[in-house]
Amino acid sequence: KERVRSSYEAYDFQAAYQALLNFAVVDLSSLYVDVVRDRLYCDGKESRRRRSAQTALFHILDALVRMLAPLIPFTVDEVYSFMPGEKAVSVHRLEFQAQHPEWLEADLEQKWSRLLGIRNETLRVLESMRRSGTIGAPLEAQVAIGFPQGSANGAQQMVRSNIGHLKDLFIVAGVELLSDAEATRIQSLDNGEVFALDDGGVARVLSNPPLVITGRHAPGIKCQRCWTYFDDGGDPELCPRCRAVVRA
Repeated sequence: KERVRSSYEAYDFQAAYQALLNFAVVDLSSLYVDVVRDRLYCDGKESRRRRSAQTALFHILDALVRMLAPLIPFTVDEVYSFMPGEKAVSVHRLEFQAQHPEWLEADLEQKWSRLLGIRNETLRVLESMRRSGTIGAPLEAQVAIGFPQGSANGAQQMVRSNIGHLKDLFIVAGVELLSDAEATRIQSLDNGEVFALDDGGVARVLSNPPLVITGRHAPGIKCQRCWTYFDDGGDPELCPRCRAVVRA
């Protein structure tokens, strides 16, 4: 918001356009929308995760249509007409959203910056698995993360305390923690960027932070609704989450 506003005030429309394009392509399309798509499509209608994502997307869209109005006036006015809630006659009757500096949280931003760094490394493992034919899509993968013995650091505690978020962040069937001993064993086998393991999986070893990432084809069967894999034996077609949603 700050970059776009200052660009408009300087009549630098190209800079405003580039800032908006970069945000839409990198932050939204390649990350946020990709990560929350599953909960938007497959969680229950009143799910807190789904409603939280909808709230965030509404705030983002409301800000974007206002900032894009000087650049593509007819398109954003049409988009605005489909937005929910009370509206003005036209998006062009509105002002830009306030910048909300109180929404900035340095600690939260630092945490997610580190988690996204681990995500980028995990994506390299998944891409290697896809190229080799082990998986066809990330949702077919089971990922494990571990820390070699003697490598205690802030990243270790951060990953352990946020393990529940990583399945969604990586868009995989599941994420689990390796034991320190197993991570140390795999670290000793390191012979390349992404290397094969004896059990058919692959691994990547990082030095900063000291971290081991492994990937295997997920066990179980594919859910016909959300396409993730499960093996709880409760249904031949639907995972536990989809069962609860469909039968609610």
